[in-house]
Amino acid sequence: MLCAILFVEGKFRYGSEGAIYSKCPKYSFPVTSDNTFEDVKGMIYSKIGYTENQHGLNIETRIDVGKGNKCYFQRLPIDNQGGGK
Repeated sequence: MLCAILFVEGKFRYGSEGAIYSKCPKYSFPVTSDNTFEDVKGMIYSKIGYTENQHGLNIETRIDVGKGNKCYFQRLPIDNQGGGK
């Protein structure tokens, strides 16, 4: 299981630990392997109170690519180009 964390109306910034967000998360919810990409998009739209016709999404993740005990987060876009879950 993963935890989806939604940041709203902020910006990515880069610091000593890599990509961080300028505001605290506004929403979070669990995502399991049973959820499709479309399910997750639907959950996001439900949380923010918009539909896909009203507002587009920029879905990205950050992955810890640090070495040893040092954290360093890299931004990666997420899309459904690969298909499947």
